[in-house]
Amino acid sequence: MEQANNVESKASFLIQAVALRDKVLPELHTNSCGNFFAIAPSRLRPGEGENITYRDFFMILRDSVSKTVQDCTKMLTQGNEEYEVVIDPYLETNWNTSPDNVVNMGLYIFSSWCKFSYYQADFGCGKPVWASPGKLPTQNFVILMDDNEGDGVEAWVH
Repeated sequence: MEQANNVESKASFLIQAVALRDKVLPELHTNSCGNFFAIAPSRLRPGEGENITYRDFFMILRDSVSKTVQDCTKMLTQGNEEYEVVIDPYLETNWNTSPDNVVNMGLYIFSSWCKFSYYQADFGCGKPVWASPGKLPTQNFVILMDDNEGDGVEAWVH
């Protein structure tokens, strides 16, 4: 991933927020409010991301999300007090994003805006033919959105 910036290959730390509200059992009460999410971290060793395909990269992200959901669901369903399942990814993220560590590692943040139905919104002049998050004042930030047809995903890389 760092090769695109013409620098020596580094380890990469990828983080993405995972909404847990609709994934936990027993289901949360419909009148509950607030955000309920966890962080799903992924790590690529130096050189590991140089010849990776999009499919392989997607699988790394998907597996990270699946593991996070399974761990959190197991903790909530079985009533275990394994808080480290939720806390450890935050601690790892804080450690990896400290100024001393960011120099030695590429940090990439992913956010999924899928299922927000941007292409279904109609404000009186018809549904949009194109939607985008616009320009964001950040680097190494990727936003995933449903495409116009509804059967694919667009990746907006900043």
